[in-house]
Amino acid sequence: MGTMNRPTLVALVLTVSSGCSPRDAPAPTYSVSDSAGITIYENSGGEWTEEATWRLSSEPTLTIGELDGPEEYLLFRANGARRLSNGNIVIANSGTYELRFYDANGRHVRSIGGEGDGPGEFRRMGEPWPLGSDSIAIWDSRNARLTVFDIDGEFGRSFRLDPITDALRPSPLGILADNALLVSAAVRREGQRPEGISQDSILYSRYSLEGAHMATFIRRRGHWHILRDLGGGMSGGGQLMTWPNPAATVFGERWYYGSAESWEIGVYSADGALTRLYRRDKPNRIFTEAKRDEGPESSSGQVLFTITTPTPETFPAYRSFMVSDDGNLWVEDYTHPSEQPSWAVFRDDGRYLGAVETPIGAQVTHIGDDFVLLIWEDELEVQQVQMYELIKP
Repeated sequence: MGTMNRPTLVALVLTVSSGCSPRDAPAPTYSVSDSAGITIYENSGGEWTEEATWRLSSEPTLTIGELDGPEEYLLFRANGARRLSNGNIVIANSGTYELRFYDANGRHVRSIGGEGDGPGEFRRMGEPWPLGSDSIAIWDSRNARLTVFDIDGEFGRSFRLDPITDALRPSPLGILADNALLVSAAVRREGQRPEGISQDSILYSRYSLEGAHMATFIRRRGHWHILRDLGGGMSGGGQLMTWPNPAATVFGERWYYGSAESWEIGVYSADGALTRLYRRDKPNRIFTEAKRDEGPESSSGQVLFTITTPTPETFPAYRSFMVSDDGNLWVEDYTHPSEQPSWAVFRDDGRYLGAVETPIGAQVTHIGDDFVLLIWEDELEVQQVQMYELIKP
């Protein structure tokens, strides 16, 4: 499979010192170059020494979720959690179609929502994300509407998004600093391949906070799907998770997109102009020929899982990414669910700092200045929302 084209560049190589003597660790290097007004950062090593590496506390500082107890502490299909500006935590408990609010000590404050089509009700809940400092928004993909609440859980309003011609249902990704929504919409079954898979493309657009489509400014590679012959023609099947699928996120005046085909992430302005490229000198994990029909290998040579669908030459470069409250880009390495997750951390100036490990099986939902919030499930399949201290030596 092809990779994104890279322009020929003349790079200025800079040495980044972490303040340590040469005997502590060799100074990492990165290069900064410019191509048609796009600043490109090439990272060949991390800035942190072993002693300076960020890490999570050994135990969570807060846990919400129990095996038995009052219903408001029993989490069921929780798919998002966020710490609010007032210190409270909101959890999208999609199993009961509720937003649940807890104080800073984990005590339940209130639950709102429910299953339905009325104001403040849901059919399929997305993750909560901030709409400024005093509101939160939830995308309901079944009802195709965005619902806004204040941080105390009071219903504000809801609205639908204008459709985009020849594209699937639009889905909001977040709010930009100029109060426009960044919205994605897929265009299916482009580039069909002989082995029965296809890749869609994604349109990225600006919408008003009333749901009006303002502009579609960029088109990028989308998700890979397997095609099945159901009689009467090929039909789109499930998404191929071992193929490179794109990620995008919003932070302030900019947003990020990456195809995951190679270790490259683009930084875009609010109007869709590509301003930066972050790159890391790390090859994608390879399927070996001997194990191509069985699955990828770990570093010990153990087959991690069985592949029953078409496989690419390599795994994706990364799984997902998000931006912390202090503006650092966190990029999750592509790993098997049984392996230790690792997140590559980049400063706002494009420098790769190093990696932070998170608990196996955890879904990271919010990264603050000094905390990480995640959803974790124990061996009894009991869900918990946990907060860990983020230690920065």
